[in-house]
Amino acid sequence: VQSRLNSLVQEVTEHLEKFEFHNAGRKIVGFVVNDVSRVYIKLIRDRVWVSEKGTDKQVALSVLYQCLLTVAKLLAPITPFLSEEIYRNLDGKKKSVFMTDWPKPVQKLIDKKLETQMEIAREITEAVLAARQLAGIKLRWPIGEVLVQTEDKEVVKVLDDLDSILLFMCNTKSIGVTSKPLGEEFSKVQFRHGKIYVSRTLDKLVLEEALIKELTREVQNLRKQNKFNVKENIVLFVRSDRETEQTISKYLDLIKKEVGASKVSTSVLKGNYKGKLTFEDKTIEISFDRA
Repeated sequence: VQSRLNSLVQEVTEHLEKFEFHNAGRKIVGFVVNDVSRVYIKLIRDRVWVSEKGTDKQVALSVLYQCLLTVAKLLAPITPFLSEEIYRNLDGKKKSVFMTDWPKPVQKLIDKKLETQMEIAREITEAVLAARQLAGIKLRWPIGEVLVQTEDKEVVKVLDDLDSILLFMCNTKSIGVTSKPLGEEFSKVQFRHGKIYVSRTLDKLVLEEALIKELTREVQNLRKQNKFNVKENIVLFVRSDRETEQTISKYLDLIKKEVGASKVSTSVLKGNYKGKLTFEDKTIEISFDRA
């Protein structure tokens, strides 16, 4: 994202010098929506979670802060009131964003090859999302396999170089290349560089992880509905059939981290805050209280 940020500064400056305000605006919006919101925010989510500590979290937040501060400055000639509001909420070291120096691109941080690779990775991710929708598989559910049929060598290199990022962004167990078309057990979508195949098969492990995703999401929704502060710990209780409770028991540490629980118990229900989750043919009752 630092490479894209500095490329953005360079491109917007050039557009504004030519009075191409429309092009400058489009570049800024594209950066905020695609590079920051759809990619960077998702990649750093676990690193900046409220319970996380250490330099890794601080670095991730520092880069995000720099992105937003720079965007505020770049927006100033186009949307002065909006940029002023963003700047004052972020910084406020000067009385106005118009009293700050115009950003200058740091050339050594610009890596055009990496930017091109990340753009391809984003296209792959969007195609996987479309294939998921066709198969009726929610984005938060993990999938077993994604395969890409392509003759583009750059795409193959991206799959190799950015493997860990793609696994995370596509929420899949594996991603690779196929040399031939695949059958009906895969959901298929055409994209600019070839075809994306997403496995329709949800094995036992994938379904377990999908269940835990749905459970943590429901608890988070209940916390929000009942106006819990994000830093408040809860004591969580869940009750369901024996098999489902055994599955939940395997993921207690993950559940605690995701929902801010100091303790998770199964088979009993206590607490003033209650909810219910239906997953496949399973029903899970939920209750919790402040710890």
